Amino acid sequence: MQMYTHYQDVTSGLPPFPEQGLRDAILSFVRKGTPSTIRAISALTNDDGHMDFKRLVAMCEVAVKSPRALKAMLAA
Repeated sequence: MQMYTHYQDVTSGLPPFPEQGLRDAILSFVRKGTPSTIRAISALTNDDGHMDFKRLVAMCEVAVKSPRALKAMLAA
């Protein structure tokens, strides 16, 4: 009985399909994308978490000259 009560609390009563499949797909997408997003943000911020515009400008200069760098910048 506790398992069913817990399921009700966690899912707010949603049936397992199709809502559960959609929720799982969204969470999987977010889990896969989070590490690269964190790396991209940390590449452009200083130790205080503020935007480092010198790094941003340097990255943009490289991306303008190199299609691979542009692709890598947009992929992150």
